[in-house]
Amino acid sequence: MTPVTSSSVTSTAGGCAGAEEGDLLDCLRSTSTPRPVVDECLAGGLRAWLEDSACAGGSGAGGSAGGRRPVVVRDGMLVPRMRAWRSRIGVLELQACLTRATFRLTVTDGPPRHPFEDALCAISVTDRGPVVIDAIRRLPTRDRAMLRATLRAHAAAMAAQWRPVPHAWLPRVGERMRVPLAGGAVVITSTADLVLGRPSAGTASVCAVRVHDGQGGRAGDDPVGRTLRALALAETLRSGAHPLRVASYDPSTARLRCEDAGEELLVEGVRDVLRALRASRDPGPGERDPDESPERGGSCHRREPGDRQDCEKRARDVRVG
Repeated sequence: MTPVTSSSVTSTAGGCAGAEEGDLLDCLRSTSTPRPVVDECLAGGLRAWLEDSACAGGSGAGGSAGGRRPVVVRDGMLVPRMRAWRSRIGVLELQACLTRATFRLTVTDGPPRHPFEDALCAISVTDRGPVVIDAIRRLPTRDRAMLRATLRAHAAAMAAQWRPVPHAWLPRVGERMRVPLAGGAVVITSTADLVLGRPSAGTASVCAVRVHDGQGGRAGDDPVGRTLRALALAETLRSGAHPLRVASYDPSTARLRCEDAGEELLVEGVRDVLRALRASRDPGPGERDPDESPERGGSCHRREPGDRQDCEKRARDVRVG
């Protein structure tokens, strides 16, 4: 990914180059290239591929019918079943939460005059509001002051690069996407901080943005890329049409990473989910890779023998409706 300064934006997909300061919205909704026609078979094929793997897990992923909690894959990563609830939230998590709230305020009503206080007010009416506010109240004075200063810097970067979204673009903020598979035994989730565009009428028209706060992953990992793939996949599965573009914005570095949501990106998103499903199971000595098509399905149905390429081809050939 090419670093981006406040005066330019570079897209890994080649669709956002040359945007000037304050024109990140124009970058997302660029009309310099024709919008691709939506393949009506793609969403159904991807869902069938995922359903095959979710059902083939048997007792590993088939939770709902047996009274177990569903397997949750959030942003392409497995959410542990028995994660202990924490009474306190870390400083980095609080920073990310406040930054995303500030971004949503900026693109809807313009830059907030008091970023820290306004972000807290916005968060207070959400489900996690009481927990977040209590965690901030418990912070040492020095940590709270540092959090306030960091948020002020991020708010200034957003104010320089983003303008309120025109109402004609149908902006939606804080949109949660939830896609159940295998009768609810597996749930794919993702969240967009900003969604633009009307529902597809034959061409890709929706753009989704996720705010990141400079928090990287392990060496060799690309958490931002995985999140973008998950965002594109969730939107495709829930709406039946792939989005035009997905993007990640990091106010700490003033970078916008923008990717066109083509078939290749979506297939990689499916493979992220398949890896997460594999991690959710207790692998036995003879268990196959979930990317492959086994001779028999799990509790849902039987499948003919075939390799992964055949499975992918069958998935893409599925007709919706």
